[in-house]
Amino acid sequence: MRQLVGVFILFIFLGCSKGMFYDEAYYERISGMHIPASAEIIESYDNGEFVTGTTFSINQTDLQAFIKRYVFKPKGNAFAPPFLGNSYLRLEKPVYGHKQGQDLYIHFGTKGKNSWLYIVDLKSNRLWTEIQYPDMAGD
Repeated sequence: MRQLVGVFILFIFLGCSKGMFYDEAYYERISGMHIPASAEIIESYDNGEFVTGTTFSINQTDLQAFIKRYVFKPKGNAFAPPFLGNSYLRLEKPVYGHKQGQDLYIHFGTKGKNSWLYIVDLKSNRLWTEIQYPDMAGD
């Protein structure tokens, strides 16, 4: 019984780790984008089924260079895929509604069976990343 309690506490501790689910090489391989070195992880999630995401704080200069290098587009009222992270994020969420998000920049795409959506807010110096991957279990 004590071992079971110990394992449970360990999982709780690991689940609270803010960068536990961020795999830099995976994000870069799927999206083709290199996250700036000044990035600090705010929080990270992976639902274990089909989506993983990370929120970063990045200094203004690096963030502006990032959106220019990877040709991010202003969100405005343009089409963009849904951001599933709002269901998983606990600390900070982008304002990403239909008529909102005029200060946001987005970049999205697909590679094989994966897709990604990156959202930048230059006012708060935040980058929200999300990668959707296939549910191999078929659940």
